[in-house]
Amino acid sequence: MICATWVHHETIAGKDTPIVLMGDAAHTAHFSIGSGTKLALEDAIDLADEFSRAAGTHAGMAEVLQGYEARRSVEVLKIQNAARNSTEWFENVDRYTGMEIEQFSYSLLTRSQRISHENLRNTAPTLRRCAGRCPPRGLIRLGAAQRRIGQTGAPLRPCCCP
Repeated sequence: MICATWVHHETIAGKDTPIVLMGDAAHTAHFSIGSGTKLALEDAIDLADEFSRAAGTHAGMAEVLQGYEARRSVEVLKIQNAARNSTEWFENVDRYTGMEIEQFSYSLLTRSQRISHENLRNTAPTLRRCAGRCPPRGLIRLGAAQRRIGQTGAPLRPCCCP
């Protein structure tokens, strides 16, 4: 969910005062992605950066606030997309519970698509040696064998066997 505008104006002591929403007040993402605090801090940093960039220019408060909202909205959409993917994964977790633990772990770690196969291969020591054997998305465990969804065929090697 995204608030229509992140900058609101109130009259305080007779002056028009901008009130800038940040974090979950301006935009939320499903908790399974774990990015609420991160987004709020990035919002604050970006707003401060906008003011720093505007120093010494003729940019007014309105321009600074518009720049902040425009730039942050792109980042928020990326996080919200990842959160939607993560939410969908958890809403359909029954699809994955029959997997071998290594394949389940791989699926869980890559659910939001923010962590890729390559990220895991390069950063996760326990998955590094088997990353090249992980099946592509679209493979699930059906009974005793893994098969492409909607197809039959020979069993495939489980993902990330130690």
